[in-house]
Amino acid sequence: MVLIILSNFAFGQTQTEEKKPVVNISGFADVYYQYALKKTATPTSFTEQPNSFTLGMASVKLEKTVKNVGLVADLGWGPRAENANGSIGTSLASIKQLYLTYAPSEKLKFTFGNFFTFVGYEVVDAPLNNNYSMSYGFSKGPFFHTGLKADYVFNENWSALLGVFDETDKKFDIDGPRNVGGQITYAKGKVKLLAGYLAGKVSEDSTGLLNQQGDLTATFQANNKCLLALNVSKKFYLRENTATNSWTTFAAYQNYAFNDKFSLALREEVFLDNNGEALGTSDNSIFAATLSGTYKINDLKLITEFRLDHS
Repeated sequence: MVLIILSNFAFGQTQTEEKKPVVNISGFADVYYQYALKKTATPTSFTEQPNSFTLGMASVKLEKTVKNVGLVADLGWGPRAENANGSIGTSLASIKQLYLTYAPSEKLKFTFGNFFTFVGYEVVDAPLNNNYSMSYGFSKGPFFHTGLKADYVFNENWSALLGVFDETDKKFDIDGPRNVGGQITYAKGKVKLLAGYLAGKVSEDSTGLLNQQGDLTATFQANNKCLLALNVSKKFYLRENTATNSWTTFAAYQNYAFNDKFSLALREEVFLDNNGEALGTSDNSIFAATLSGTYKINDLKLITEFRLDHS
């Protein structure tokens, strides 16, 4: 059983003069207690400490826009931030996102800097997920990118993303950009489909390791209370003169809000790692089911979570 406390806070807007653009400041903090029957935590991100009270992350986000130019500085501190941000032990560990945006038109926007990945359904910030603990697919997939991306809106239904990035989950790359990626989005009514692709080399690997990942996410907003989602992601590891290894994840999400205060979220995941690339054990598959009940008291969230992992 996991008991989590999340707290959101917002300073709102600040401005020294009425005519000047405002700066939006928001943030959150989370802590948790996890009890594990086997006394060991599951090998997924951000909840590595079993049978203890543990800090998650304190986060502050600053956003400012002047006409068609924007700046976002998203900072985090704590074990969750260090795990997600990389560069542990350096000042870069506190930077979750830091980027500039430029929108020359209503249809086109460029983003330059360090930003969250477009791959997958779950995100780093705990309040934005319906479950507190993370899936295997999220934990083994990318967290963030550093580089340049362009978002283009074709019409009310179709949009696309295309980018070039440094090595995945690196704040900087001395050898220059080595990854490319993109995503196509279709949205109409209650349905939204996102298909993404990411490929690039790993600088430290002497075998010429090339990673490729395909990702598909579908969501269906049945009504204002029920949200259904599905994420399928497959990552390939291609090495020179060797066979291709891979892992695959299938994750289904169901979230139902009974009222403004209480909701239930269920996640079922099947993670296939036959080559041992992700978990280090060959011929391994995992089934994980997570049920999370969230109760809100104003900006405070109390989450009781039950999780079963079987391999």
